[in-house]
Parts: sequence; structure tokens; C-alpha cells
Amino acid sequence: MMDHIFRGALAGAKATTAMSGVMLAGDRLGLMRDQPPKRIVRALLPGHPRTPKQGRNRWPC
Repeated sequence: MMDHIFRGALAGAKATTAMSGVMLAGDRLGLMRDQPPKRIVRALLPGHPRTPKQGRNRWPC
């Protein structure tokens, strides 16, 4: 059981490192105005201009 937990944690750490590297490179190259996690959180905050109306899909397509 502990072996599965350790492997899962290691895989998550590797994926996070890879994703962070890609986002950092995109930011430094000027390919992204904001990182995706920031855009998602800002879009879900109350009062944000792109916050969907009640009853609509919360994720912009």
C-alpha cells in the first residue's frame, strides 16, 4: 500500500515539475499573458467581468 502512495506522490511531483517548466517557458517567451491557474481562479471570483451568469456553464469554451 505504501508503495502505491509513494509512486503516486512521485508521479504527481514529476508532472507538476514538467507543467511548471512549460508554463515558465511560455511566460518568459511572452506566449501567455497570465498562467492558466490564475485565469481560472480570477474567472471564478465574484465580480469578475467574465463571471458567468447564474445557471450558465462556469467554464468558458
